[in-house]
Amino acid sequence: MRNFYIAICLLITYIVLGQTGINTHQINPNAALHIEAPLKDKGIIIPRLTTLERDALNLTDLDNGLGIYNIDENCLNYWNKLENKWSSVCGNLGNSEFKLENCTDIKVYGQYLSGMALNGNTHYLMVPVVVSKPGVYSITALPEQDNGYYYFTKAEYIGVGKVLVKVPAMGVPNKFQTDKFTVKLNGLDNANGCTFNVEVENSSVKPNYKMVCGSIITSGIYKMDKALTAEHKLSITLDVKPEAIGASYIIESEEVDGISFYGTGKLTATTQTVELIGRGMPNTTDVKKLRIRSNSIDTSVSICHAEVRVTLPKKKLLIVGDTKLANAYDFANVSAAVNQLITKDTNFGLLATSTVFFEGWQSIKKVGNNADLATDLLGASPFDIVVVQEEALLSDTQVEQLYTYLTKKGVVLMFTGKLSMVKIFEKLTSSSNLVPSLINKAGSSYKLSTVNNKILNGPFGDIRGKYWGANGPAFRIEELVTSDFLVYSDATDQSVPVVSPSDPENPGGEEPTTDPNETTNQGTPGYTGLHQNGYYFVWAGEGGFNDSSTLTSNLSSPFLLDANKKPIARDNFGHNIKRSVSNSIFTANAIAWAIYQSDVDGINSNKQAK
Repeated sequence: MRNFYIAICLLITYIVLGQTGINTHQINPNAALHIEAPLKDKGIIIPRLTTLERDALNLTDLDNGLGIYNIDENCLNYWNKLENKWSSVCGNLGNSEFKLENCTDIKVYGQYLSGMALNGNTHYLMVPVVVSKPGVYSITALPEQDNGYYYFTKAEYIGVGKVLVKVPAMGVPNKFQTDKFTVKLNGLDNANGCTFNVEVENSSVKPNYKMVCGSIITSGIYKMDKALTAEHKLSITLDVKPEAIGASYIIESEEVDGISFYGTGKLTATTQTVELIGRGMPNTTDVKKLRIRSNSIDTSVSICHAEVRVTLPKKKLLIVGDTKLANAYDFANVSAAVNQLITKDTNFGLLATSTVFFEGWQSIKKVGNNADLATDLLGASPFDIVVVQEEALLSDTQVEQLYTYLTKKGVVLMFTGKLSMVKIFEKLTSSSNLVPSLINKAGSSYKLSTVNNKILNGPFGDIRGKYWGANGPAFRIEELVTSDFLVYSDATDQSVPVVSPSDPENPGGEEPTTDPNETTNQGTPGYTGLHQNGYYFVWAGEGGFNDSSTLTSNLSSPFLLDANKKPIARDNFGHNIKRSVSNSIFTANAIAWAIYQSDVDGINSNKQAK
C-alpha cells in the first residue's frame, strides 16, 4: 500500500507540474526540464550535425523550434516554421564562409608608439578576403606574446566575392618591439598560418622634421577610372633634426576626386627624400589640388600643396573645309602653325612640361566641302571634335548633320568668315531673320570679352579684355538673341582711332586729337565671336584667324607661335592703333576646352572605356 501511495504522488506531480529536474529538486517554475551540474563543471551536448545532415531531416510545422548544433557553422540552429527554414542564433544568415585572398596583401596602418593608446580610425588592418557564403564573420589578430594590443572586428557579409575588410586595433602597446601577429577567421586558426609583423616604436624618439614643399615631384600617368599603382607617387624632401633619426615619418594627402597619397618609413638622414604612393582611382579629369600633412612635431610647415593632372584620352579630330593656303591655317597640314600647335607634345602631350595632359590624337581627318558627314558625325564611331575652317561651304545637308551632331553633344569649333555660315546660326537659334555681313578689312582688331571661362581664361593664358586680329574682312552677324550665346567679341574695329574735329569757333585753337581708346567704328552693331550656351559650339568670324604665313606684315597673319610652338600674342598688329592680338592663345584654349568637354560630356563620353 505504501508503494501505491508513492506512485500516485509521483503521477500527480508529473501531471500537475509537467516538469523534470535532473540533479535538482528546486525546479525552475518556468522550466519543463531543469538540469544542474553539481560540481559546476559540466554542460549539455545536443545533437551535432553537419549542414548536409541537418538539411536531410524531413521537418514539418510540428517540428517548430527543433534544435541542433551545426558543426559546420559552429553555431546553434533551430527550425523556424514561419520562414520554413533553419535559423541560426548567430544571425539569420548564420556564420559566413570566407578565406584570406593573400596573406601578404594584409596592410598595417598607423604609427604604433609605446605607451600610446591606439585609435581604431588610424590604427587598423586592411584584410582582403573572398566570401563564398554570406553570414556573420569575425577577424581577429593576436600577438605571439602579449604586448597590450590586438585587432578585432565582427560584422556580417551580405554578398559573396572579394571584400576588403578594415580591422581596427585596440589597446595600448606596452613595449617598443616588433610583434608577430597571427590571423584567425571566425575565431579559428583557419587562415593557413597567416602572420604579419607590427613595429612598436619608442615614443621618446619624436619625429621632428620639415617638409620642403617646393621639392614635390609628381610621377605617373593618371587616367580617369584607372586604379593607381606604385608608379603613381609623390616624392618630397625632408629636413630632419639629428635627434629625430630613427623615428618614423607618416605623410599623407587628403583624398580628392577618388585619389590620395600615403608614405611612412624611418628617418635616416638629416636630408632625406621620401615617396608617397598613390591610392584609389581618379573619378574626374579635373586637376587634383592636394593638401599634404605629416606627423612631425615641428608645425612650422604643417601643410604642403601638390597638383595631379589627369590625362585626357585620345580623341578623333575632323577638319571640314578646303583651304587656299594649306600651309597657312589648315589644321590638317603639318606645315601650318596651327597644326603644329595642336600636335606639339609640350602643348598637348604626356610630358611633365605639357600644358594639357593628353594622350594625343587618335586621328586627324580632313574632308572637303562636298563630303557626306553622316558617318563621321553620326555613325557608330563619330569624331569627338569638329573644326570648320576657312573655305568651308556647308550645304543644307551638312548643316543639318552638324546640327544633329551638336544635339548629341558633339563639339564644334568654327573659324570662318563665309556668309553662308549664317545657316548654322539659324539652326542654333531657330531664326531666319539673322543679318550677316562682311566688315572692315585685314588688320582690324576686336576686343575680347572679360567673361571668365575656359577659352578666354584657359591653360595657355588669360586673354580676357585683350584683342584678336583679322587676316581679312570679318564676318559679322546681327539681330541675334544674345541670351542664346556668350559674346566673345562685337563688331567694333579697335585698330582705327577717332579723330576729334577742330573747334569751328576757335580755328586757331588746339589741333585735332586722336583718342586711342575709341575707333571710327565705335558702336558698330553685331558680333564677331560667339559661344552657344545650349551646345558645345564656338565661333570666330574670320577665316584667317589662324593664319601665320605672312609675319612680315602687321596687317595680316595674326596667329603666332614661339620657337617651341607655344602660342603667344602677336604685337604691333593693325592700322593706326597697334594691338597685341591673341589669336593663337584663343585657339589653343579652345582646343583644350574641346578635348576636355568631349571627354567629360561629349558624343562619345558614355562609349569610351576610360
